[in-house]
Amino acid sequence: MAVAINQQNVMAPQYGYPQPVIMQPQMSSTNNTTVVINQQSAGPAYHGQRAWSTGLCGCFDDCGICCCVTFCGPCAECQLSMDMGEHCCVPLCVPGWLVVLRTKLRTQHNIQGGVMNDCCTIYCCYHCVLCQMKREVKLTRGIR
Repeated sequence: MAVAINQQNVMAPQYGYPQPVIMQPQMSSTNNTTVVINQQSAGPAYHGQRAWSTGLCGCFDDCGICCCVTFCGPCAECQLSMDMGEHCCVPLCVPGWLVVLRTKLRTQHNIQGGVMNDCCTIYCCYHCVLCQMKREVKLTRGIR
């Protein structure tokens, strides 16, 4: 677009070219109000913590897991670790590994309990806890 500037420093359009559009700022006496609306997520609503899918002494709910833990505990430990997305050497290298994995499992699946409860339960009923956790992982993650 060609524009000529005259002596008063006012832009004057030249003939034959499109005319420039000059917008004047509008002064308004109204106040603008910004409203922010938070929408609920499409995810499930919070319903509190749930119980474990099987009981601590529910070994007969899955006899295969019970036999694996009883007769080949280290294999069951490494398999649980891998099923939960951790390295297979976690049971061998991480002190207190079962407390860590039990807390992780409870947190991920919103299961009731606390770290102190986990520690005491593991101390008193190690094999039962291992069986319960393997059943929970199998039920919630569809692992064979």
